Amino acid sequence: MSDQMMPRAYPLVACAAVAGMATYCALLEPELLVFWAVAPIIMPVTWSFQTYRRRGKQPSNEIRRSIFFASLMLIFALAFAAGTSLDLFDADERTWASRSYGLLMGGTLIILGNYMPKNLPPLDETKFDMAKAQMVQRFAGWALVLAGIGYALAWFVLPTMPANIIASGLVLFATALTLSRRHFARLGV
Repeated sequence: MSDQMMPRAYPLVACAAVAGMATYCALLEPELLVFWAVAPIIMPVTWSFQTYRRRGKQPSNEIRRSIFFASLMLIFALAFAAGTSLDLFDADERTWASRSYGLLMGGTLIILGNYMPKNLPPLDETKFDMAKAQMVQRFAGWALVLAGIGYALAWFVLPTMPANIIASGLVLFATALTLSRRHFARLGV
């Protein structure tokens, strides 16, 4: 991604779309009104909190980008919830919705893993060995990309229950590998 500033309108429109989808879901299932009310509140509250933490500093493109993509994921989830309420998906375990959401999460892990090594934050050179820190961050990126590929493949190929267990296990394994790699790299000087 480039260093250009994301326009403030993108996350605002995405947050408004989340509110619209949540309202539609509340109309379909009014008995879950409290549940549907949480979705449109979460993103603006998070955005406000993060902006408040950065008061006096230059506006963060990362915050806007994160709010935008998190809102897109909520829109996707709310669309599947609405489709389920309207009985648009098959009745047996709603497999189409589950598989699509699993593929989306696998794709998200791939994108995050790919982006992680390219977004190396400045480190305090007195605390960290820069080469080792980059090595760990690249390892974490590769682990997330491979876990994301496995996650998406598991949801694409396997039945629902084993796909859920194997996909979650792959992410847990990638996280454990990354933490052990960080521990054994001895980042401190």
